[in-house]
Amino acid sequence: MHRATSMRVMKALLVLAFGLFAFLVCINNLFYPSVNLQLASQVLMMDAVAETLPTWRALPQQAVTFAFGVIVFSQAVISLLCTIAGVQLLRYRRSDASLYDRWVSCAGWGLVLAVMLWFVGFIAIGGEWFMSWTLSASGRGSISSAFRFSSIALFILIFIYMPEPQSNES
Repeated sequence: MHRATSMRVMKALLVLAFGLFAFLVCINNLFYPSVNLQLASQVLMMDAVAETLPTWRALPQQAVTFAFGVIVFSQAVISLLCTIAGVQLLRYRRSDASLYDRWVSCAGWGLVLAVMLWFVGFIAIGGEWFMSWTLSASGRGSISSAFRFSSIALFILIFIYMPEPQSNES
């Protein structure tokens, strides 16, 4: 297999892997929402933060349920974009750059959405605005998990946009 083709296969497999990850997270939240919805409620309603903190930022339960739905919907979209793009990247691994790059772009949008969800949504908004960093281990654990997820998405995003080798060496 040529070096350029190998790199395209690696890119496709990583995109597919992230699509699978987002699918599993989404499925867990759809079929077993109690665990993560309880944590989302605790963070967004600011139930467990100290009284000296700005609890006026807290959301009502209806907004928490809506926010959880947006999170799960985002995970489904990430999964779909990455999975469809990953399959197409494998399919067009030997095609010209213009056709292949269309699917790199699709994967890129899925990965950017992942960074937006887990970095902006969980770390910036959940961690800083709703101060989940002040919570017990579960609140801090969600920030470290979100950091891992967004970092992995960002690393894959950088990798898929790396230029391909020009030579056809084996």
